[in-house]
Amino acid sequence: MWASEVLSLDREQVDLKRKVAILPDTKNGDRRIVPLPEEVVAMFQRRPIPLGRWFASSLANLEKRFRKAVVRTNLQGVTFHTLRHTFASHAVMAGVDLHTLAKILGHRTLQITQRYAHLAPAHLQAASEQAARAIFAADVPQNVPHTTGHPSQLVESPEEKESVA
Repeated sequence: MWASEVLSLDREQVDLKRKVAILPDTKNGDRRIVPLPEEVVAMFQRRPIPLGRWFASSLANLEKRFRKAVVRTNLQGVTFHTLRHTFASHAVMAGVDLHTLAKILGHRTLQITQRYAHLAPAHLQAASEQAARAIFAADVPQNVPHTTGHPSQLVESPEEKESVA
């Protein structure tokens, strides 16, 4: 989530039973439902705060608190937005497909999410292996007709022609 989305979040927008945050007005103007991991739901459940805001009251206040935490932990070049990139990077490395990640992040197009694609080279190998397992499965017919263009233009092997005759 963007910092502005986090700051505008209140209890009415978080459904802990469904494990989602409902963002009515996001950065790109769309309504978005963000799935919440178990750990985040547990964190919210441990915070007995009355209805209203859970987080810092302003972006400046959030950035100030975050900078203090970065200094205390001796991290260099880390901003609040780094958390969003870290989430996206780890999601891709864990095998989350780019289309799903784009939905979670609120990207309107895959082009923006594509910047994370290089982090998942094993995903391409796994997809290739999955397709090969389907092709070479024991229950796949061996005499599958091949097409040369449009599916209506099937090219039959000599064996297939003989079996029809």
